[in-house]
Amino acid sequence: MRRINSIIFLFLMVFNFSTYSQLLSDFETGGTNNIVVNGAGTWYDGNLFNGVPGLVANPDVTGVNKTATCVQAINVKNADWWGNFIFFTPKTPITITQQNRYLKIMCYRSIQPKNFSIGINGTESTPFVGKLMQDGVWEDVVVDLGVNFMNTKVNFIEMVLSNNWDEPRSGWGEAKYLFDQFELSDNSQQRTKNIIDGAGFKLNFEDENETNRWILKIDNQYAGNSNESVANPFTQSVVNSKGKVLKFNKSSLAFNWQQGPKIELKGAIPVGGTLPGYLHSMVYIPVGQIGTV
Repeated sequence: MRRINSIIFLFLMVFNFSTYSQLLSDFETGGTNNIVVNGAGTWYDGNLFNGVPGLVANPDVTGVNKTATCVQAINVKNADWWGNFIFFTPKTPITITQQNRYLKIMCYRSIQPKNFSIGINGTESTPFVGKLMQDGVWEDVVVDLGVNFMNTKVNFIEMVLSNNWDEPRSGWGEAKYLFDQFELSDNSQQRTKNIIDGAGFKLNFEDENETNRWILKIDNQYAGNSNESVANPFTQSVVNSKGKVLKFNKSSLAFNWQQGPKIELKGAIPVGGTLPGYLHSMVYIPVGQIGTV
């Protein structure tokens, strides 16, 4: 076994406040509708959908999205990924710049057995793959288009509603998907994000109350993965030889994007400028695995 005493890396969530935002579509009658649901064609498999995707009344106006109308698509149970698409098309192609690099979409999924993805101009260009934090709750998803699409025209936005590419491939029921409030911005923060004071931020997994103060959940990113808080088994280590550690048990079936835990905090912690800008983490990795961190 090989020990890494600490890893120091730049905490990427540089906090900034928006100076620009452009609402693309709210799907309201008489509202802003510069992005439309692509017409009923061969872009989805009717055998996988309960009805043609289209506009419906917002079923949950008590959450963060209080608009009256949204876009809905409903999968049949155990829907496969092929044909499981919905396309959104700008009335005029949008060129991505520093000013509008962040695409924000209100998303809702009744059940989330699989990741969903957001692609630009095709499924091969996918800047977002993931799940929402909760079933049946509106959430603001932010996608950075500036990394791969700077100065590129967005001709359409494609979503694969359930990326049914890994096991188990069945065992879930009908799933409802809702989308609303498409916006472009120069601000990377979710419109609904809870901003928290990070003074004293520390996760040592010793005190459950302290850990729960900061962590909303730990996402294992694959059903076969697991995590647990255990006594440090490496008592001969020169550094951090006592106390508890977070142990991640990786399944051999996990894909390369499912190789570690994702820790969801209870809010966004401002960093950078006059605030701390580095995150220190103690990590222990088996020999031969260093290059995969």
